[in-house]
Amino acid sequence: MISSPIHIRSAQSNETRSLPIPTTLEGLKRQAVQLRKQSGCKHMAALEMVARSMGFRTYAAAKRHFDQIGGAA
Repeated sequence: MISSPIHIRSAQSNETRSLPIPTTLEGLKRQAVQLRKQSGCKHMAALEMVARSMGFRTYAAAKRHFDQIGGAA
């Protein structure tokens, strides 16, 4: 399921950095919070972006996957 990392551009320094790809639902949520704070996007949009970076079509699909394997937060 792992796809590609999310790249964030800092508003202050105009530098780009990559966020690591999470491997758990908890990690996905934690990274979505970071993304939301850094980019100013809505939380649900951040969840969707992180889920897509992990190779899932949607956040709901990622949540279902982790619920099935017992990796839910």
